[in-house]
Amino acid sequence: MEEIKRKILIKLNKMHKWGDTHTTDIRHLSKGMPISVTASKQGQKALDKAIKELNNDGWLLTKKSVGSLHVYLNPRYSREILEFIA
Repeated sequence: MEEIKRKILIKLNKMHKWGDTHTTDIRHLSKGMPISVTASKQGQKALDKAIKELNNDGWLLTKKSVGSLHVYLNPRYSREILEFIA
């Protein structure tokens, strides 16, 4: 679970998805994940749970945009996020 969270945060950080600037569709977070996560139903559930936990922790924020859910990193937790992915 922690590795999935780390991969999500690294991906969004590399894409500079901090604050309200240009968010990414939540469905795109599974791209680039290991095949063991994306190919199985259990892996997909783990990915969904990781996204929900990051959202509950406040590290990942969501925004409804153009009929889909977009996500971005919370800049208030930038120090904690960068320490987690280091």
